[in-house]
Amino acid sequence: MDGIILDGLLGKQYEFAPFENEMVKVEAAGPRISVGFKNNAGTPYSWWEPTYPFTQPPPTLKLPPVNGWDFSVETSSPELTRAILQKGDQRHVLTLRVTDPNATPKPVEVTWE
Repeated sequence: MDGIILDGLLGKQYEFAPFENEMVKVEAAGPRISVGFKNNAGTPYSWWEPTYPFTQPPPTLKLPPVNGWDFSVETSSPELTRAILQKGDQRHVLTLRVTDPNATPKPVEVTWE
């Protein structure tokens, strides 16, 4: 379901402009942040949906590859998490950072490198 619809139904919990490029689509979606990883046709098909406070996945959890990219998550604090996509020497990092944990809705900075 579209993030705008979920925000309307479940309440807006995150504040940021939707972000999209050739590999990912990121939007607020009610109680979670919806990150859609795109296939070769440019359609989001695999989803990662973190919620605040961010938490590190268990070390025993092996995340499946995303469209041929190895996928991992690094969470250094409840306010900062990174999705890392790596294929050979190529690496992309999607960073989500809550800039004011006391605000409602939570402002999120989304960066891609």
